[in-house]
Amino acid sequence: MLDDAHLALLPPRAVTDELRALVEHDATISQLAHAPPGAPDPAAIVTLENEAGEITFQMVEVPVPGVSGRLLVGQLPGRATALEGELDALVAFGIRHVLCLIPRIDLAEPYRVPTYVEEGSARFGERFRLVDVVDYEVPPDDAAFEAALDAVEQALVAGEKVYVHCGAGCGRAGVFAACLLVQRGVEPLEAIRRFRAIRGCGPETPGQVAYVVRHARRHGEHGPA
Repeated sequence: MLDDAHLALLPPRAVTDELRALVEHDATISQLAHAPPGAPDPAAIVTLENEAGEITFQMVEVPVPGVSGRLLVGQLPGRATALEGELDALVAFGIRHVLCLIPRIDLAEPYRVPTYVEEGSARFGERFRLVDVVDYEVPPDDAAFEAALDAVEQALVAGEKVYVHCGAGCGRAGVFAACLLVQRGVEPLEAIRRFRAIRGCGPETPGQVAYVVRHARRHGEHGPA
């Protein structure tokens, strides 16, 4: 059960009602949300190593139509090994922007990386963003989420490397990546299928899948196909 701090980060009732209506209208949304997870596409895995040949970080690359930049998606840095080493590996790889989709109040517990915002900001400055999204939920603030989408899209168009993550790089990160693909002209359910084929997992609830559909309806499917 969520505490008051997390309840305050849930989307407004009007949004949840809208998502529920979408789920009830289209059975494909629930079917896609409940599809069993698989393994990441081996060809999409990006492995970072140190000078000793030791693996320092892994993520997947999600192709985005019509951009020269690279979108990388994965788990929260610091979950597997030392936070500083993983962030330094991202910097060395050429990551210019990092987007965290975890509530700041969760970084100390349950994720055990209490200094993440400070360490990330020290390396990426204003190019480090955090958007509060509760696990298994959808963004509570459309404006903040869409501002992050636009910033990432602009960075990719400019040819830069962007790293997007939630806790495991599946649900919340999958919603973000799918919405970004929608902005580049991909049909919403197809955007989710593409992400899942690469990451092996994806939006984990009907509400998260419906949010991608809602994003497409709110803004239209524009950009290159």
